[in-house]
Amino acid sequence: MAKLFAGRLKDKDDINSIFESHADQGSNVRLDLNYLIEQMQGLNLHLPQENLKEAPTALRVLAKQKRIMKKRFP
Repeated sequence: MAKLFAGRLKDKDDINSIFESHADQGSNVRLDLNYLIEQMQGLNLHLPQENLKEAPTALRVLAKQKRIMKKRFP
């Protein structure tokens, strides 16, 4: 979650590296997506646009929902 708060270029690169490791079938890296989604919603965090392409589907869906809600309730 700290990487999302910081928002520096290095942090965005680190987030993409985590997502790539998660997607790699041979990797031992597994993300607890339910936990991440709960924390992101509770802290009102969003994924930077630069991370959406590499993000797991569940996080991309959450990001899309947040954008839609923001348009409806600015």
